[in-house]
Amino acid sequence: MCGASVEVTADRVFLPFGDGPRSCEGAAPAMAEMTLVTVETACRYRFHEPPGPDAGHQVTTDRALTPSGLRLCAVPRAGGPFTG
Repeated sequence: MCGASVEVTADRVFLPFGDGPRSCEGAAPAMAEMTLVTVETACRYRFHEPPGPDAGHQVTTDRALTPSGLRLCAVPRAGGPFTG
C-alpha cells in the first residue's frame, strides 16, 4: 500500500491499549504509573508558555484532546517536599 491513500474512519482509529476482550492487560498499571509521574512532575516544576507572540497551539477533539504546537517552559519549584 505504499503511496496509496487510506480513508481513516472511526473503526480504523488507533487505540493505545486496544479494546475488547483482547485488550492490553498492562493498561491499568501503565495508567496508574503515568498518573504518578504527572503528579510528581507537577509537584517539582511550574509550567508556563514561553514569552513571545500569542499562543500558537490548538486543541482538537477526536476521541481525545490533542494539542498541536503546544510549547511549555518547566521551571523548578523552590521549596516543597519533592525538591532535593
